[in-house]
Amino acid sequence: MTTTKTYNVIVVGYQGQGKSATVMKLSGDPNYKGKDGKITRKTFRLKEPSSWTVHVVDTPGLGSLATSDHKILDRIYNEARCLQHVDAILIVFKTDRIKNTQIKAVDQFCKIFGDNFLQKSIIVLTFADAVKQKNTSIGEFLANSPETFQSLYKKCGERIWCVENSDWEDREENQEELIELIKSVETVPYKIPGAGRVICCGKSAVCIAVTVAIVGAVVIAVAVAVGVAVTNS
Repeated sequence: MTTTKTYNVIVVGYQGQGKSATVMKLSGDPNYKGKDGKITRKTFRLKEPSSWTVHVVDTPGLGSLATSDHKILDRIYNEARCLQHVDAILIVFKTDRIKNTQIKAVDQFCKIFGDNFLQKSIIVLTFADAVKQKNTSIGEFLANSPETFQSLYKKCGERIWCVENSDWEDREENQEELIELIKSVETVPYKIPGAGRVICCGKSAVCIAVTVAIVGAVVIAVAVAVGVAVTNS
């Protein structure tokens, strides 16, 4: 019997770190492009097993000049709590842009994902080609990175996925590496704070069903109230 499975993955980070490039490499779609300031969704099937799918939520980056971080975090939160489950959260950093500003953004994600979200998180290093060009290993790169980044790396269980953006041929191998990392955290108990309490985005099947149920209940309540009023008049 074929087993079907869907992994829900959220991609977050500061603006210009390579979130869309991460989704492009993961999904194998060279034409994929995220939308500035908007949430983009991408769903694709794994090559093996082919019955498994990955649903990726590509979120807007923090640090935008057009939209405040508060509004962006609110959008991400509303989208995240619509998911029935979250299997992994990818925190994206560009290898030559790991600065305290980008690292501090993680504290803001804690506000919407909860203090324990790093147990479900995987660090993504984009444009890791630059590390190879300097004849430096990832281990050496991490050792020379800011202490705050090293601390984050440890809090994420030392889970890291390197994306070499210039090398398209290794996509399947890289995809397998990331899926294994996702599998390593899928059993970690985690739930988006506030998930399921209220109507979310109004787009997913769950949210639409909840919306229809609530609207139906309101209509019935109003009809009953009107009927009682008419009877008593």
